[in-house]
Amino acid sequence: MLKSGVLKNENLYFERLESYIANLINKLPSEEWRKSLNKTIIDGYSTYQANENFLNALLKIHGMTLSKAESVDVVREGLEKLFQVCHPEYTKNLINGHLAPQVHDETLRLSVAKGIGLAAAHNFECAFEFLKEAYTAEAIAKK
Repeated sequence: MLKSGVLKNENLYFERLESYIANLINKLPSEEWRKSLNKTIIDGYSTYQANENFLNALLKIHGMTLSKAESVDVVREGLEKLFQVCHPEYTKNLINGHLAPQVHDETLRLSVAKGIGLAAAHNFECAFEFLKEAYTAEAIAKK
């Protein structure tokens, strides 16, 4: 579609891709498939770091995948990995003071927020607890 000129706007292309994937996620046959997709998406973060549009779409797709997950552990791990895209200094309720906080552009931060919001659509309690813990995390001091 992009080649034929139907979608000249790259952002529109990624929006359409997200909607197709959302439909596919709804049709996944089991929780095992969703766990596998979650792991594949997490592995893809480092691969697509250079392509901002694809990474932004991947973050939202990850949120959609997490919204369909039934396991609290899968949702929690996914939310942590989503959050770490913008806050790599955060790990398991601790903020590593040895890592300098990174400043990311607004589009990436919004994509992370949308991903977390999409995940919270069906797993609100888990997402709320995660965000509460993330923003009250204890810092490991620099020595």
